[in-house]
Amino acid sequence: MRKRNNLLLMWLLGVLSVTAQQGDLYDLSHSVAFANYLYHNGEYEMAGKEYYRVFSMTNHHDSIAVKLGNSLLHTHQYPKITRIFSSAYGNDKIPCSVSHIYAKGLIMSHSAPSASEWINQTTCFTEEEKRYFTISNKLLHYQFKEAATTYNSYGESSALVQRYEKVFKQIAQKKSKKVWTSVLLSSLLPGAGKVYCGEWKDGLFSFAMFGLSFWQAYAGFHKKGVKSIYGWINGGLALAFYSGNIYGSIKSVHKYNYHIEQEIHHEAQEVFLLPD
Repeated sequence: MRKRNNLLLMWLLGVLSVTAQQGDLYDLSHSVAFANYLYHNGEYEMAGKEYYRVFSMTNHHDSIAVKLGNSLLHTHQYPKITRIFSSAYGNDKIPCSVSHIYAKGLIMSHSAPSASEWINQTTCFTEEEKRYFTISNKLLHYQFKEAATTYNSYGESSALVQRYEKVFKQIAQKKSKKVWTSVLLSSLLPGAGKVYCGEWKDGLFSFAMFGLSFWQAYAGFHKKGVKSIYGWINGGLALAFYSGNIYGSIKSVHKYNYHIEQEIHHEAQEVFLLPD
């Protein structure tokens, strides 16, 4: 299907070049038709470029602005959305027709405070929409606790906010690992901190390497006393493995918690970027 569309597009471009002398094929109506054709065939990047040209030709016509914004959303060009629309209209005069698109671009490409300021000051949104975008802004910037507090206040009474029901169930069930617990376990039993974070193989490897070095150091000192070079070498290795085991347990906690947060963030982003 994709190949056939590409062949049709090449044919259309050929026709345009052959018949260019028969009329102005780059006038408004032809340009809009071509942009629409590209968009409906999934050529969002090319459609975005064509819509942007039409957007400039029509002095920022609302319907073209919507199509331009949607093309940019499809191609994840979030900074471009905010740059084009804020330049065309001014950040405080974004038309309501593209306010949802602009909010998505802002949240996906700017800091949480910057997006929050615009969401709160725009007159385009209802109170329900403001709550939805406020929660979205917090979720997409990893502010899960703050988002959950807002959601618990309004979630059941808002159909928009209810889109995130599954996300907030994930947040409620999230069980982050504690650094101090992992360090304590690894201090008492090398490798236990990694096992605590679900890294069984790494944990067993850490225990085995420390245990082997410690035993060889003990054997060396037991045989030749403190003059045992073999004992000191293996003692140094045991200390290195023990220290690395502590450091590794801290990294394992961060890795575990990061993975959970990324799963929640990904789910929230999937919901947020669904078509309105």
